[in-house]
Amino acid sequence: MNETDVINAYVRELKLATFRENAEPYAQDAVREQWECLGYLRRLLEGEVTRRREKGKITRIHKAGFPQMKHLSLRTGKKATIITTNLPFTRWEEVLKDKVLCAALVDRLCHKSYLINMTGTSYRIKETKKLTKKI
Repeated sequence: MNETDVINAYVRELKLATFRENAEPYAQDAVREQWECLGYLRRLLEGEVTRRREKGKITRIHKAGFPQMKHLSLRTGKKATIITTNLPFTRWEEVLKDKVLCAALVDRLCHKSYLINMTGTSYRIKETKKLTKKI
């Protein structure tokens, strides 16, 4: 097994997707611009970190339980859609971790919408209290 095969095996095992894509172009740049080993490695790692950050944004949206915008846009003007949340819009950034993405999402959800802010005791809490009194 040559050196390249060993490196590729490590890259596959560590699941470093951008390494394989960027290794050869960065290697050519490293030779041409006389990078040190650390400079070459830094650029490879930067590519992987950037890819994972972008993937993380998409994952956070799905984990937050937001409906897909494509499906919502198909319903626009045709059917009613109800979306409930315990968090006010001002706190959505805590979940999404991206101000621009959060602003775009809130903008699309609020366009031609009726917002109803409900206060008071939760229906579920009331029902639970009733059940516990009976026991």
